[in-house]
Amino acid sequence: MSASRFSEKELVNAHSHSSHNIEEVQKSPHSGCFSCLKIFSSSEVTEWLDDGTVVCPYCSVDSVLGSLS
Repeated sequence: MSASRFSEKELVNAHSHSSHNIEEVQKSPHSGCFSCLKIFSSSEVTEWLDDGTVVCPYCSVDSVLGSLS
């Protein structure tokens, strides 16, 4: 049994917002990375992949969610 406080459905849904997400992140005042756990202003995002997936400005991993996700 998982010790996570989130259900599998919630985790799958959150993960679906971590790709092709440049527009969603740009509309969000804040973003967070579920790899390095940093929370930051979405204006700090300066890098994304060719498919529009945001890259974390702190750890360079494509695990970013916008606060409006």
